[in-house]
Amino acid sequence: MNLEIKKNKNLFRSINITIPHNIIQKSITTEIIKLNNTIQINGFRKGKIPLNILKKNYEDKILENTLKKLTKQYFLEKIHKEKLRIAGTPTFILNKYEKNQDLSYSIKFEIYPEFILNTKPFTVHIPVIDVTENDILKTIHNYFQQHNWVESNHTIKLHDKVAISCYITNNSENNLYKKKLYDFQFIIGNNEILPEIEKKLLIHKVNESFFTNITFSQHHCDKHIAGKTLEIKITIKKVKELEKKLLKEQNNNKLHLNKQENETIKTMLKAQAKKITKNYIKSQIINNLIKSNPINVPSILIQNVFLILQQKIKNMYIKDNENIFKTIYQENLTIKAHNQVAITIILQKYIQDNFLKPNIKEIQSLIKKSATLHNNTNNLIQLYNNNESIKHYFNNTNLEKQAIDKILEKSIKNEKKYNFYEAINELNHIN
Repeated sequence: MNLEIKKNKNLFRSINITIPHNIIQKSITTEIIKLNNTIQINGFRKGKIPLNILKKNYEDKILENTLKKLTKQYFLEKIHKEKLRIAGTPTFILNKYEKNQDLSYSIKFEIYPEFILNTKPFTVHIPVIDVTENDILKTIHNYFQQHNWVESNHTIKLHDKVAISCYITNNSENNLYKKKLYDFQFIIGNNEILPEIEKKLLIHKVNESFFTNITFSQHHCDKHIAGKTLEIKITIKKVKELEKKLLKEQNNNKLHLNKQENETIKTMLKAQAKKITKNYIKSQIINNLIKSNPINVPSILIQNVFLILQQKIKNMYIKDNENIFKTIYQENLTIKAHNQVAITIILQKYIQDNFLKPNIKEIQSLIKKSATLHNNTNNLIQLYNNNESIKHYFNNTNLEKQAIDKILEKSIKNEKKYNFYEAINELNHIN
């Protein structure tokens, strides 16, 4: 039997295997003999059926399972001996089996990368976010901003709320593509629409129309649009501006709250600030780990994550009435999938090298916190104890948290102060 692992490129490997026909026949005979004690044929006592009769009736039926069993068996033995970590599902390329002939086949697969982890300390910027009275005032203003709009006939300006309808016709390459988008609403200056469209809107009024050419990213989730420059007719359906009274009250600091209302908003903003801080620190650590550990990543794992991200973004796109103008739908999901797989591999290596183990107390606390949001604490704890997938998820989450915390401990920390809305603008969208 020939078992030779060939290195193709990067993490790709292949094995060519030949199994002699006598081994195949011996395995088939062994399986047939096992049947003797489990089946019954008229004219023969159970366990006393002649081998040639069993072969005649059952050999073809068990051949396929026997071949699968042998190919998998020798493959697993080889990778175990070579201490290879298989990434994803191997591809078995099996030639047609001819009776009394040797079976030749190949297996293609990818392996996880072997590397020495670079954990040299790096600088992590630590935001110190202070919730000020101006932050509270702006939060109140933002709340009223959602409810106190009046229609305007003036030329569109910064902070106006605009509703537009769009019509797209593309005749390139003899493919006619038409699309309409009705009453898409957004606030000018809030980064809710492509900036080149915002710029053109600032010289128009309600009920006016204009044409513009927009080039969409090749990564756009709508295949009809991706990488194309389309002519778009935009009609301005509505223009609203913030009520003058509210603007005056805000400018004069007259949006008053009682003490309890003030504390409630402050507590809410502090909770958001804590989340922003945590995510920003984690993002820096992840980006630094990927940068300092440029590893090869199994393409099959990238593809698996890519398909999950793609389906998620497509579902969002449909719920969003196929709003083609949002930048989230132009994101390069291949790079995002690559980074997700890379950091998972790097953190697993860190966990392994540092002999980290799941912290049961922290996991129980995390379960209770998660369960409280859904009012099913007991059910979730029971699931953790009985369901391996749930247990694996919480264990991995805890181990990754431990790894991030330990890396942060050894990092060079550089603090910078922010008020709440400075943090929102500068840190909240950094990945």
